[in-house]
Amino acid sequence: MEPEAALSMKRRSNKVMSAEAAVASCVLDSTSLSVATFCNSSPYALVHEVIRQRKKDLTLLNQSCFEEMDLLVAGGCARRMISAYVSKAGIASETPITRALRNGTLEIEEYSNFAFAAMLQAGGHGLPFGIVSPAIIHSDIFRKRSFAGEDKFRVIKCPYSGKDVVTVPPLTPDVAIVHAQRADAFGNTQYWGTPGSNKMAAMAAKRIIVSVEEVVDSSLVKGSYQYTMLPGFMVDAVVPEPFGSHPAEVMGYYRYDKFFRGQIWAQFSDAQRTQDLLEEWIFGVKDRNEYLQRFALRFGPTELERLRTHPTPSDSVRVGTLAEPLFDETGHSRLFGLSRDEMISLLEAGPDSLRDSRDVLSTGKEGASSGH
Repeated sequence: MEPEAALSMKRRSNKVMSAEAAVASCVLDSTSLSVATFCNSSPYALVHEVIRQRKKDLTLLNQSCFEEMDLLVAGGCARRMISAYVSKAGIASETPITRALRNGTLEIEEYSNFAFAAMLQAGGHGLPFGIVSPAIIHSDIFRKRSFAGEDKFRVIKCPYSGKDVVTVPPLTPDVAIVHAQRADAFGNTQYWGTPGSNKMAAMAAKRIIVSVEEVVDSSLVKGSYQYTMLPGFMVDAVVPEPFGSHPAEVMGYYRYDKFFRGQIWAQFSDAQRTQDLLEEWIFGVKDRNEYLQRFALRFGPTELERLRTHPTPSDSVRVGTLAEPLFDETGHSRLFGLSRDEMISLLEAGPDSLRDSRDVLSTGKEGASSGH
């Protein structure tokens, strides 16, 4: 199949599927996985599914997160990790990551938040490298190197000033998992709230799995195009997962579950309690729906509803009709009140003809509207 035909088919196809099917088809062992979150709207349902399917030897990429990376490490999925920040929530004791680093089952390459964002930008835009502040040379982040070796940072000469420039390689992970508010069946994904690096963490990847609070009709996406974060042709799978980011927040849907998150961090401090956590909330349920059912049984049927946010409409804005096509499917222009052939004839006749036709163009809308 020609690339254009394949792209067209991918753009038009219905991509709605279960988390199990999406992870099974897209996330393979020994590949790199971008957990596309920046401490908000985390793709927990997809993270849990990766662990549930016991994927292994993954290279995890994440700029900043809470416990997502710890869960993947505790689940035996990770061999390497590239990150800038993983929260320990003020707990000074061990976590799955610190234990894995100590026993030699995990390698880590650490960057600053700015450097990590530069790598994602380079990967998402198809650039050969990103540029970071030269001040990083004076830090241990620059000096301490793991599996990236000399390629972690490279210093080159600026072709304009001749000064030293510090560069980072582009990140192009094999797969990205991301959670957003909504998408249509074709993968056009809409997100609002603190953006962080979510968009570039997904766009830099070769394949993208999106989980969403709801799948909506394409007309809703077209009517609010300013919220579209990912175009459908880039997305490989759309997974409907209400509360798919719990215990994290999703703007407009629900808040952080601080109590449950605190329970997770408390269990992280002990290796056996961490495995108990995985058995109860990941391996012990077959999907996100069973996870939510277990949560309701454990904490009460109204606890999740208590986390829901109250609708707070924003001020209205004028978006106009920027997306309206010049000609409709019949070849008629509502803007000028002329057909495509009539417009071509006027343009081919030259400037004098166009000047003489100003009255026709200015009055054509009303006449044409009454005739179509």
